[in-house]
Amino acid sequence: MDLRIHADTIRDIVFMNQASSAVSGMISGSADGKIILTDCGPLTPVKTYNEHTGSVFSLHTWAGHFFVSGSADKTCRLFDIRKPSAIRIIDNQRGSPDTPVTCVRVDATGKVLATTHENGDLMIWDLCGDRAIQIIKAHQKETRGLSIAPKSNLLLTASYDKTVLAHNMEGNLFQPLPAVIAATHSDKVIQCHFHPRDLTFITTSADKTCVLWARPQLPQ
Repeated sequence: MDLRIHADTIRDIVFMNQASSAVSGMISGSADGKIILTDCGPLTPVKTYNEHTGSVFSLHTWAGHFFVSGSADKTCRLFDIRKPSAIRIIDNQRGSPDTPVTCVRVDATGKVLATTHENGDLMIWDLCGDRAIQIIKAHQKETRGLSIAPKSNLLLTASYDKTVLAHNMEGNLFQPLPAVIAATHSDKVIQCHFHPRDLTFITTSADKTCVLWARPQLPQ
């Protein structure tokens, strides 16, 4: 089945299972600035969000009906698929870095949003208090990859500086997060993803390799 629902490059795609039903949705974000929710049953688009003014680079879903997007327009937008439009916008006027958002992830509690940015920043955002917890200069070059371990307080960031950092989110998030180099490549690191059940992780790079790594050392 070939679905042609966007007018430009599709940058990210995620699946969402609605907790209240057996319906499964597919959410796609594109360089056309649109986010489209598609019903995976009949493979029919059911909702289009036209709120971003730049490419949609990253999507993340949680809790059955929430998702967040990160865009070249320097904003993150939080959505509830039961609502017609974004329920929250996070931008530089509210404390977010004034640079494109390259990746978005929410932790297992659904309370903490992490974002990476084109300038190498990592932002930690309190979803309950709706405020920035801290912005960290994680890398000196563009950071494209981000992953939060499902059963741990470890967070990975992957950068064009050829490194992957492991950040320890245990304890007070308002204090600097301890970090160590967890992996290196010979060229830009594009993605990093934790295994869904343990702390091994995988990376992809412009050096044309995909590498599976052992659990990183826990930063102290």
